[in-house]
Amino acid sequence: MFVERSAGQIRLVRRLFILCGLAPLAGLVAVAAWRHGDTRRGWLEDRIAAALSAPVSIGAVTDSRPGVMVLEDVVVGDTAAGTGPAVRLARVRVEESTDEIRLAIDAWECPPGVAPVLARLLRAWQDGEYRFRRHWVVDCGRLGWGTESSAPALERVRVECVAADRSRAVRIHGVTAGGDGVDVRILRMQEAAGGEVRFEGELRFGAPVPAAVVAGVLGLGRTVGAATVTLQGEARFVWGADGWSGRCSGVADGVPLGNLTAGLPYGVDGGASVAVDHAEIRFGRLVDARFECRAVRGTISRRLVAAAIDWLGCRPVRALSGDADIPYREMAWGCRLGDHGIELVGLGTDASMLADEAGPLVAPPVGVMPADRLAWLVSPPGLPVVPASSWTGVLLPWLPIPTAGHAAPGRVQR
Repeated sequence: MFVERSAGQIRLVRRLFILCGLAPLAGLVAVAAWRHGDTRRGWLEDRIAAALSAPVSIGAVTDSRPGVMVLEDVVVGDTAAGTGPAVRLARVRVEESTDEIRLAIDAWECPPGVAPVLARLLRAWQDGEYRFRRHWVVDCGRLGWGTESSAPALERVRVECVAADRSRAVRIHGVTAGGDGVDVRILRMQEAAGGEVRFEGELRFGAPVPAAVVAGVLGLGRTVGAATVTLQGEARFVWGADGWSGRCSGVADGVPLGNLTAGLPYGVDGGASVAVDHAEIRFGRLVDARFECRAVRGTISRRLVAAAIDWLGCRPVRALSGDADIPYREMAWGCRLGDHGIELVGLGTDASMLADEAGPLVAPPVGVMPADRLAWLVSPPGLPVVPASSWTGVLLPWLPIPTAGHAAPGRVQR
């Protein structure tokens, strides 16, 4: 009997050891293998891909502490197909809570092609899609603009996506190594479920920012926002049922006039700097603008010069003959555009608008011309009154509406 009881106790101890010792150990080994193996990595790739609506690949996953993951060699985008941009991040620290997701990124290059991807994500978050119900905070140690842009990189960049009641706000803040700040704030508000949606935004570019990135975020493409163009200035805008309203001022440097005028019947070549002293849009239409354009060493179509003389009242200083493009040494002019019309002033040699090596070629008009002459200027020859080109169709809805009986102001002084 003693032997039988001893054998029974031994079996009981063995079972308890297996249940209380080996089973938990096997569970821990299985969890560890899942955390560091391909199964968990694939699960995370699928989860993030579903949230971002884009293919995702992760090189490795580690846990620095409970609730915090470190992802290495992260790629968002289908690189195998070779179509579309891909976001590449060497290391991402992820911290999740019930109402917030925090990402920490050491460094990241954001070329213009990636900007539309980020814009889609931000719009989806602001629309309140089911994928984005939590707050997002992203801290980036350094944000570059790719190899094509000369704009300075941003340091200590923070992106905050915060929701409250029926509003959702996105704020982006960063500084350059020199201390110049870049701030973007976009607020989406909705009166009630299914009610009117209103956007408010404010941009402050204390440092140059690539225009191609801004154009990509706004969905304007990259034709105007070439890699060489940088923007610096500030803007405030509101969008609602009545359309766009807002004001802006700033400078665009390195503007490729060839790209900008590619869709026109006449062309201009060269690099320009455009300084906007003030521009105001009210309910989707430009009401007042003051800006200057300066370019050095380029060519301009002789037919464009003739059209400027015919439709804008510009005055030729010297006779122009032949059909070849005109090489210019200097193009400099200022413009005031509003409900009173369009007023031009020469800012070049001897108050000219255009000059070559021999001297001034074109002088500004005397007085004020109707604003719709700009649409005539970009129309093909012989069709000045109708929107016969893509540019006229774009310009006409935006140009100021003349005010009846409005007295023409005095000439713009330099």
